[in-house]
Amino acid sequence: MATASQPISFRVPPAILQQIDARRKPFGISRGEWVRGIVIQNLAGTDANALSAQIDGLAAALSELIQKADSQKTDLARVLFLLLTELGNLPRDDARNLIVERFLQAVKEQA
Repeated sequence: MATASQPISFRVPPAILQQIDARRKPFGISRGEWVRGIVIQNLAGTDANALSAQIDGLAAALSELIQKADSQKTDLARVLFLLLTELGNLPRDDARNLIVERFLQAVKEQA
């Protein structure tokens, strides 16, 4: 029968807490989850600095992907505007409102 995990509690200076928060936030995990992962990796023989560098690299790659997705969303909105106004003969203001209300709002809600 598996035993329940046991809590571990410790205090750190504010500067260390800020570092923990800065490294965990891009992944949306709690302080405990991040510290637990570092401890487990360290016990397994993985260098914490190397793991931290990998995490930073993943966070940078994720940020780049988000920027690219935002750029593609803008490009799609522009193409949609041209289609609605040029081929659909929709007035510019109507096309703009339609895109903002239906396309851009829908994209925001999915995120």
